[in-house]
Amino acid sequence: MASEIDVVVVGNIIKETIEFQDRRIGPVLGSPAAYSSIVMAVQGKRVGLVSYYGNDMDTIVSAFDILDRRGIMDHDYTTTNLLVYKADGTKYVNYQRKAPSLYFEDIYPEYLTCQYFKICPMDYEVDVSLVQKLAERGKTVFVDLGGYGGATSDIRYSVDEGKGKKVIESLCKNAAIIKASQEDLASIFPGRTAEEAAEIMNGYGSTDIVVTM
Repeated sequence: MASEIDVVVVGNIIKETIEFQDRRIGPVLGSPAAYSSIVMAVQGKRVGLVSYYGNDMDTIVSAFDILDRRGIMDHDYTTTNLLVYKADGTKYVNYQRKAPSLYFEDIYPEYLTCQYFKICPMDYEVDVSLVQKLAERGKTVFVDLGGYGGATSDIRYSVDEGKGKKVIESLCKNAAIIKASQEDLASIFPGRTAEEAAEIMNGYGSTDIVVTM
């Protein structure tokens, strides 16, 4: 059965305020799930999004009109954060409130006919077992590590800790493509170069790894 959706994106969208040293912007629509889904849709792909959002997003959620919105679930509020850029250019995220986590059972049923899934949480909200269950069904899964201990995570578990290692091992075993920024890798693989981090992930089972600046 052919899918009417080209790719499904999984991750909670964000109501985000951005604070620079000299100004504050927002609230605006944020998160890798929001950005990547809209960009792919603008490029002509039929994109389904699995995410929670609340009525506090009514003024900006219209950006999703270009998407298939059947997978977007109502909640009392949207995940809300403050993204702070420090003087040295690094950043951290302060979460004010978080929508529920996302599980395999939350995927809109008709989306499961799709072959391609992009997993991009902000802060561990996409359960790791969701990736495993998609892989078991032969799906092609792309995972962004930013929300699994990388730059957008609140409490960051590295591979030097039991939980962090277990998460990254499972993702590398079950994802066709792993993507991480250099900032993500510095958090998840402290003290290693990007090449060393990629070698570790390759040992966990990942063959295709993309590192961004």
